[in-house]
Amino acid sequence: DVDLTNQEIPWEPIGQLADLEELSLRSCGLTGVIDSVALCRLTQLQVLALRKNQLHGMLPDCMATLPLQWRSSRRWRIIRR
Repeated sequence: DVDLTNQEIPWEPIGQLADLEELSLRSCGLTGVIDSVALCRLTQLQVLALRKNQLHGMLPDCMATLPLQWRSSRRWRIIRR
């Protein structure tokens, strides 16, 4: 396990991974602002898990155009594709 408590997400290099399909950083203790520019570059992103961190900011409008699989927190049920 890697302890990322109180670390910021390295958005710049992540934003360069245009073919990234899953970004799972749940329960890592991360802090900082959500970088909307970097997220908009992840055009193939299907899974985004950022729960249980200390992140702030808004998810950008471009997220609505991504092929995300929205899942409920209790059953990991796909709600929308």
